[in-house]
Amino acid sequence: MTRGEGYGGLRIIRAVCEAYDDATHTAALRPEGNPTALMTNVPIAADCPGELVRVGGRYAVLVWEDVGALVLCPFEAAPQWPPHGHAQTLAYHTLTGVAGALTQFKPDLAVNVTITVPSFFWVHAVSNYSQAEVRHPHHYMTVHINGAMLFPVSVGDLENAGRTHTHALAYRTDGSYAPGTYTFRLGYTFYQAGHSVIVSNSTLSILALPA
Repeated sequence: MTRGEGYGGLRIIRAVCEAYDDATHTAALRPEGNPTALMTNVPIAADCPGELVRVGGRYAVLVWEDVGALVLCPFEAAPQWPPHGHAQTLAYHTLTGVAGALTQFKPDLAVNVTITVPSFFWVHAVSNYSQAEVRHPHHYMTVHINGAMLFPVSVGDLENAGRTHTHALAYRTDGSYAPGTYTFRLGYTFYQAGHSVIVSNSTLSILALPA
């Protein structure tokens, strides 16, 4: 079937997305070759996730005689779903608490993830460390999102200075997040000033899935 060709009252046309509403999974579309026309509140096929719908993208749209329409799928574009990010470092850094309950971030480890629909984040982090100076029996590692600490935490108990240990975290966030760009970082929190650890090879992996 060629562009705009009908069959039994049905046509498949090409259209450019002008806006997307993630709450209703509908789009506003401008048919190619008709710059003054605008199709609003057009439903999108259930198996075409919102991650694939973006402003400026080109889509195949099914249109029938009663002016009804359905967005079928994008074309001529690389897939963008699901969004994810991963970072790994082998560098050593000494992180020291300069005040009680203060978080120090691994300076060379961050992951940026952009989501286009409300999503949950799946978090996985592994970090190796050794005690540099012990002033309190506990410290903990966390993942932060745009500067806010996520839960749960990975708690380190009293250990001998110089011995290598591992923190690990794996969970899904309790709540979903609105469309936007999020930065994830790995942080160590110390209970007392002067408590420090030497953090070595670490990984941080993030996966976003629609809520």
